[in-house]
Amino acid sequence: RAVHHIAALRYLPNGVLDARFGQDGIAELGMEATARGAALDSQGRIVIVGTALSSMESLIARFDSNGKVDRSFGTSGTVSLHDDDVSQVLEATALQQDGKIVAVGVRRWHSATRVPEPGKRDQIAVVRPESNGALDKAFAGEVCSASLLLDISGALAQSPFSRMRNS
Repeated sequence: RAVHHIAALRYLPNGVLDARFGQDGIAELGMEATARGAALDSQGRIVIVGTALSSMESLIARFDSNGKVDRSFGTSGTVSLHDDDVSQVLEATALQQDGKIVAVGVRRWHSATRVPEPGKRDQIAVVRPESNGALDKAFAGEVCSASLLLDISGALAQSPFSRMRNS
């Protein structure tokens, strides 16, 4: 079984890895996870979204501008968003003009091994954490308790991310 880790690399203009970044040009998150999207903020920090493979939880990780895991974000540099009943993955991230992170992904009720349940559809989730990794409670207002969740038809649904666990 292959081991998957999230890594960020920084190259110099001449195409050589920047040895001052991370360890010899490579910053690595020390957990099994896959990356789906990344963004670079105005402070040179790298935000990466994806999935923690051991739990299939949505994951947001942040590296500082030197390639070290940013311990001021979440717990140990990561935030996991989870609902124990379904597979989740964050697919993309972007930064607002004010520097806030916005991430979008999918909450999957159906899979090859899961029998479809009446009334439950795959959903699109949009989350916005604060600079410390806590979910921004003002983001979705009173609708969904810190995340916006849409089923594929566009109807609002309840938030699976109303519970948050920092990893």
